[in-house]
Amino acid sequence: MRPLGAANRFLSIVGAETKYKELIRVVAVSLLPPFDGWNQTKWFLTAPFQVCENSGQGLDVTPPNCAAAPGQSQKWFWAAELACDSIHAHLQDWSELSDYCSGPGESCLTDSDCAFGTCGVDGVVHILDPAMIPRRRNAADSTVKDSVFVVQALNFTWAPAAGSCYSKPVTRAVQSVWGDIAGAPGDCPVAAPDGTASLIGDVTEAIRKFANLECAAKKTRVDVQPADVDFRIDFTDVLLLLDAFAGEPYPFTPEDQCGF
Repeated sequence: MRPLGAANRFLSIVGAETKYKELIRVVAVSLLPPFDGWNQTKWFLTAPFQVCENSGQGLDVTPPNCAAAPGQSQKWFWAAELACDSIHAHLQDWSELSDYCSGPGESCLTDSDCAFGTCGVDGVVHILDPAMIPRRRNAADSTVKDSVFVVQALNFTWAPAAGSCYSKPVTRAVQSVWGDIAGAPGDCPVAAPDGTASLIGDVTEAIRKFANLECAAKKTRVDVQPADVDFRIDFTDVLLLLDAFAGEPYPFTPEDQCGF
């Protein structure tokens, strides 16, 4: 497993080619108040599902019915939720999520296997959970306080029942600063978050995604609300990012989760 990029509300990872079935565990290492009660909490990745990239389509629409996502190489992506108990964990070779048609979402080996679209889904899994919170910049001294997660794998070929056999931390993932969803404007694909919430680079980019304009930012960068993200980009996402640019604090508080 390794992390890919940074986002406000999603933790994005991609599986290595192990050829083994693995269970994935996510551990909160450093979350800021009021979420610090979740530090050292262990969650388990559940079965991935397909989400349309188009800004107006939520979980009620799935491939092959995804509308256009101009300038994106894929019309949909993989997402997965976290569970508190390992009994709900999903077991698979996570690298197998890369060979799917970008249009209908069927498994493939070459483009000719696809009814439409191409064979080239990137295999990234975007993890969502209320615990996936952004970094925050201290207005007083501009220092940045991190939100850090560790991702580990348990290989069931080696030890199907031994919880002590989790790998050493295979990723140490840090979220982007609250309100920061893109770098300098004009790049395609959109540049990675640059550490600052800005009007032109971030709020304008959110408006472009809301309108499904060519080469707008990916949904997983722009979708910042509600506390349980809804996989739709609307003007409430834009307004929340505008608030972040104006210096407003992260608006959500912890929910009851895993006994906390």
